Amino acid sequence: MARGFQIKIGLKDGQDRVTSITITLAASITTIAAAQTTLDAIVADWPGISGLGLLDAQLSVPLVVAPTVAQSQSNFDEGAKMKILTTDAKNWSFRIPGPLKDVNGDFTYIVGGEVDTADAGIVAWFTNYLAAGGLRFGDVAQQTMAVGGIVSGTLEKA
Repeated sequence: MARGFQIKIGLKDGQDRVTSITITLAASITTIAAAQTTLDAIVADWPGISGLGLLDAQLSVPLVVAPTVAQSQSNFDEGAKMKILTTDAKNWSFRIPGPLKDVNGDFTYIVGGEVDTADAGIVAWFTNYLAAGGLRFGDVAQQTMAVGGIVSGTLEKA
């Protein structure tokens, strides 16, 4: 199966350090407009899972993303490593950089090093993998997340 386009999303933490994540689109997405629609669906829920600010997005040509302000206490050295079950019954890892924190600097969906997989922000963001159908896990396999596919998550620090 063919590999889909990739979008590189630029991010910034509260210390003004820049990093990025790359997402893979379904191979069936063949236009910039369709890629933008998929990106819009994903970044709409970004503030619910990460304290990092959105800077930009790139797909062989720039895409439009509304910049957001990074939380002052956000840090891309911290991450939530998620274990996702795909429709082919395999597990896929996905790292959320700079997990969201509250005003006290405490993680909003990580307690004792474990991610609350029922957290509304986590569920909303990953639901876009399932419902929007545009994003895929795996470089070639092009699998979607299974229903109820958020298996677990743990805090990781660099």
